[in-house]
Amino acid sequence: MILRYGDAGRALEALPEIASRPAGVKSVTILSADNIARKTDPAAKYGARIAARCERYFPTHLHTLDPPPPALTLLGNAALTAWPTCAIVGPRNASAAGGKIARAKAAAPGKAG
Repeated sequence: MILRYGDAGRALEALPEIASRPAGVKSVTILSADNIARKTDPAAKYGARIAARCERYFPTHLHTLDPPPPALTLLGNAALTAWPTCAIVGPRNASAAGGKIARAKAAAPGKAG
């Protein structure tokens, strides 16, 4: 959009009109800088960063999901997102037993490299 509209400000101004097109979404909310900071500052506190799907470190294979997540939190070496991966996904508030199972399931692929 920046290439099409020239800069980020004009691209953001065009979002409501683009979203109103038949194939577009019903509404668009553009977050304020303060709202974005409230969401990203806690991640930065731990050395993590937020990667949007339009950014270079967003894992390429996640683009195959329908729909792909709009963003995710990265902690560690972001360049590793280009490497072959496997994921074990579970609830945020996993039980102790669930955590033990996830660690056991992750051990073999982790050891295999």
